[in-house]
Amino acid sequence: MAPLRSWLGAILAALPVAMAGHGDPISQNYIVEFADPHTSTSSFLSALNSHGVAATLNHDLSFALFHGASFALEDEKNQAAIVKQISSWSTVKKISPVRELHQVESQISGVAHDSHVRRDTHNFRRRDTAGHGGNDYPHLMTGVDKLRQEGYLGTGIRVAVVDSGIDYKHPALGGCFGKGCLVEFGFNFLENTTDPWEGHSGHGMLSRV
Repeated sequence: MAPLRSWLGAILAALPVAMAGHGDPISQNYIVEFADPHTSTSSFLSALNSHGVAATLNHDLSFALFHGASFALEDEKNQAAIVKQISSWSTVKKISPVRELHQVESQISGVAHDSHVRRDTHNFRRRDTAGHGGNDYPHLMTGVDKLRQEGYLGTGIRVAVVDSGIDYKHPALGGCFGKGCLVEFGFNFLENTTDPWEGHSGHGMLSRV
C-alpha cells in the first residue's frame, strides 16, 4: 500500500503545478507553495490577516511532496502589489496564479481512429500466443493479465482517477454516483463541486459504441 500512496501523492502534488502553469489566469486566484513543510494553511491565513490582506481559502493542497494552498484575494485592484508582498515572506517558496485549462478539440476522424485500433488489436492478437486474456487488449497493454494470473482480481481495491472528469453514467462504471455505486466520490477542482461527471465527450469518457 505504501508504494501506491507515494505514486498517488506524486500525482496529487503535481496538480498545483499543472493548474498554475498554463492557460488563462483566473482573476484573484493563486496557489502558494510553503518554504517550510511544517507551515500550516491556518498559519498562512493568519499571516495574511496580520498583514491586512483580505483573502479566502479555496483548497488545502498539502501532500507528501507538496505543501501549500490555493486562495483568492478579495482586493482586485492591487493584486500585483499584494502578490509581490506575499512572495517576499520567508515562509513562501513560490506563488503562482491559478489558470483555467481549455480542452483541445480532437481533429482525428472516426474512420482513421477505427482503422488504427484494428491494426493495434491485430498485433496484440498475434503476440498473445500464450492464450492470456483472449480479447482483453487493454489488459495485455497494461499488464493486468499478468496480475490476474497471480490471483489479483481487483476485489476490495479502490482506484483513484486524476483526470478531467469521468462518465459515471456509463453502464460499465455502474451508471450512478455516490455511496453504493462503483464511483463513490470525486471532486471537480475547476467548478469547486463534488460532482466529477464529464458528459459524453472529452478525456474522461467511455466509448458508447
